[in-house]
Amino acid sequence: MEVELDNGEILMATMLGLLRNSVNRAAGVVDRKKGDLDPSRMDIDGMAAEVAFCKFQNLYPDFSISPQKLTYDCLTSDGNKVDIKQTHYPDGRLLVNPDKVESETTHYVLVIGRVPKFQMVGYAEKADVFVDENLVDLHGRKVYAITQGNLKKF
Repeated sequence: MEVELDNGEILMATMLGLLRNSVNRAAGVVDRKKGDLDPSRMDIDGMAAEVAFCKFQNLYPDFSISPQKLTYDCLTSDGNKVDIKQTHYPDGRLLVNPDKVESETTHYVLVIGRVPKFQMVGYAEKADVFVDENLVDLHGRKVYAITQGNLKKF
């Protein structure tokens, strides 16, 4: 399922992404993102993916601008605490840092794309993420990785 953001949603995601980046760095939250992309651009695309998922599920996004560590991105009507993971790679995997095992998150969602278009790929429940066979070495750090084919579909 593809979701396209309108101009207002793009503006909102851009402002929130930049603000969250600034607040997290000022609070000492370590940016663990790897790769050649600009961290601010990644935060904008990540926030836009959250807005796109909430639009897809008819949910209200979390607009808070407090430090984001071990938090979730939105709450569903049935109480699920969802963390949206975004990548621009068409064959990208759902990647979750090992410290997230301590978070309240119940579901992890993979969204692929960049502003303004996003593809809702699938999701995994917390218990299915943090298993030994998903732990991989990626650019010198350990992460839990799930391929698109192993995600549950919406």
